[in-house]
Amino acid sequence: MKYTCILLLIFILVGCQKFYTINVTKKDGKIVFGSEMLASHCKKSIYIYDFEVKYRNNKVTDTAWMIVRNKRPSSGYTAFDFPLVYGESITGVSTRTEAIEILPGVYKLGATISCLTESDSESRSLLGSFAIGINGELITDKEKILSMENLSQI
Repeated sequence: MKYTCILLLIFILVGCQKFYTINVTKKDGKIVFGSEMLASHCKKSIYIYDFEVKYRNNKVTDTAWMIVRNKRPSSGYTAFDFPLVYGESITGVSTRTEAIEILPGVYKLGATISCLTESDSESRSLLGSFAIGINGELITDKEKILSMENLSQI
């Protein structure tokens, strides 16, 4: 994943890659990742190449969960890997890092996906963040997340 992060940084700097934000919600006590913009654009399928969740609390950063696709699906692939539920497996995708228990702290998200539209296939990068408060509440407000990050660096 270290190399994936480096590649993502390169794409950001040169502007060659289109990025979407990963939206995070909580449903039935589970963390759910999705992207409305992506879902409206990718009409035939969305499949994940890789998806990583990083956890940070009190200057400790670790991979909380990571999955990677074993091989590229056939051109007739019509499944949608989104929305994705934290810790749940997907057919054809290997778990590199088992999901840890969701704890209070800040989480950063990064993913590379393939989007099949009516006429084309596109590679997209997804970025996002969320936090879990002391009482287990989901926090998606960017300013509150930044505040939590700054407090954990003290």
